Amino acid sequence: MKTGANELCPCGSGTKYKRCCRNRKNDITTYKIRAVKVGDFARLREIGMADTSAKSFIEKAVTNLENYNDLENAYIAEFSGEIAGFVNGVINPIIGDKSTMMELQMTGFPKELANTSGEMEFSPQYLYVKPEFRGVNLGMKLMEVLEKRSGYKRFIIFHESSLQGYYSKQGYTYGINVNVGRKTL
Repeated sequence: MKTGANELCPCGSGTKYKRCCRNRKNDITTYKIRAVKVGDFARLREIGMADTSAKSFIEKAVTNLENYNDLENAYIAEFSGEIAGFVNGVINPIIGDKSTMMELQMTGFPKELANTSGEMEFSPQYLYVKPEFRGVNLGMKLMEVLEKRSGYKRFIIFHESSLQGYYSKQGYTYGINVNVGRKTL
């Protein structure tokens, strides 16, 4: 829920929102990033109801969290008690088996993702920042927290080609497929 300018600030200071936290939205240090809890699912779905352009995306993300109960790699950014954005990721094997690689290629899996090392890598799966919180690098901060806390050193991300510049700024590199970026810490 959005806090009105003349309402008490949800941070608990006792002052009006317009004289307290509203002016701090552009300061990335004022955002609290924490692990997602089961109780956050309803709040995340409310965001999807308010932002109709992201409704199905958010619903898929929350359903995925519920079904796989993988909250270990899921984080929320809060500003003055309000959810500003979230991110979650999954652990994937690096494709090494030739028959599996061929099967995935036939279903559209990019050839350049093949790797014979047998290692695992981490993949950010869902990243969302509410429109009113965009422009302060909150998405990048969420990705940074996810990458560092995952404990993995190799990352792979799949995305729309229009986002290549955004992820390039975060250190992801690209081969032939502009929809697939890799990063090593």
